[in-house]
Amino acid sequence: MDFATGDLSTGRECNLTTWNAMSRTILMLGGYGNAGVRIARLLLRESDVRLVLAGRSAARAGLIADRLNRESKSSRVSGTLVDVAEPRLLRKALDGVDLLVMASSTVAQTAQSARVAIDAQVDWFDIQSAERKLVALRALREEIEEAGRCFITDGGFHPGLPAALVRFGSTFLDRLQRASIGMALKLDWRELEVSAATIREFVEEVALHRPQVFDHGEWKASPSWRTRAMAFGAPIGRRRAAPVMVDELRGLPEQYPALIELNCWAAGFNWFVDWVGFGAGGVALRALGQRAVPAVSRVVRFGLRRFSRPPWGAIMLVEAGGWKKGRLVGVRGAVSHWDAYELTAIPAAATLLQYLDGSIRRPGLWQQGLVVDPRRFMADLERLGATVEYGLDVQTGGATGGVDRKRWGQ
Repeated sequence: MDFATGDLSTGRECNLTTWNAMSRTILMLGGYGNAGVRIARLLLRESDVRLVLAGRSAARAGLIADRLNRESKSSRVSGTLVDVAEPRLLRKALDGVDLLVMASSTVAQTAQSARVAIDAQVDWFDIQSAERKLVALRALREEIEEAGRCFITDGGFHPGLPAALVRFGSTFLDRLQRASIGMALKLDWRELEVSAATIREFVEEVALHRPQVFDHGEWKASPSWRTRAMAFGAPIGRRRAAPVMVDELRGLPEQYPALIELNCWAAGFNWFVDWVGFGAGGVALRALGQRAVPAVSRVVRFGLRRFSRPPWGAIMLVEAGGWKKGRLVGVRGAVSHWDAYELTAIPAAATLLQYLDGSIRRPGLWQQGLVVDPRRFMADLERLGATVEYGLDVQTGGATGGVDRKRWGQ
């Protein structure tokens, strides 16, 4: 497959010869967590990086580091104690490090951790999803650029994949006019060690979330009760999905001036979480604000563990349309994996591979979905273990059903 060149014309160039000649060291906060250990495993397989797994348990970090060294038949992984609430500890851990990867539930410390990274002359990548994280990083944009640091945020599956999928689909069109993204996530929560902090961050984000869709030149509010049916294909099948706003999508109308319709939809978790956790719980969050977060978090955690049922897996699909050589063409594509955490790790690793070879390393603040080379990105997702399926519809110029289960041809 020939890879298209991404539009990275802004920002200062880095010395790729010097960059590629050096072996890199990555400090991964949360590196022994569900997503972190999967990212580490992929990076060890695909690169020669050295990894330092960090968190509040030095013993656990060391245990997972030993396991990864045995799996990779190397000694490139070590573990250390880092509590991001203690900037001194983080600064010490960043000595000799090139990149800080945030795979932990530490959104509240974003500004503090980012400043430590800037001072230490270390780049940044995160897989966290939170509006307040983006606010904190954007407030530091000037400092990031002046320090010559490359900060890539909103990595992983959601956020991270929606804009990349749309950009990939657009490479098969002369003019992109519309795009709709759908996602479904089904995990066996009883088998996972998910911290209370992770659930709390998730609930806080939902409480602040205000869905929007792009319609004929402007972003408009879209109530969460206005659902639609989406066909996700086997094994998840047809599900109702509610509108969601993914911040990276805001950058697409500027890239594609002919775009008149852009929206994103997410299927629910299970009846209890959807109606009790985020239904009744949402009323409490709006009425009481932060005071309701602990109670709602406990209800959501209970519902996820008690009422989630197979089949397990994660999928994100795109249905787009536009003009190609004077004809209306529809584009359909999907990325999936039976392990939802693996589908967070695979896009993160694919992005980091582009960062490590210098091709997307630019001073500034970037979002994964807008900075990766989309063609190489999709090829790497498949090579790293995700299922990637796609197709073109040149008959109707539309995509209203499920995903066409065949390879995408030009």
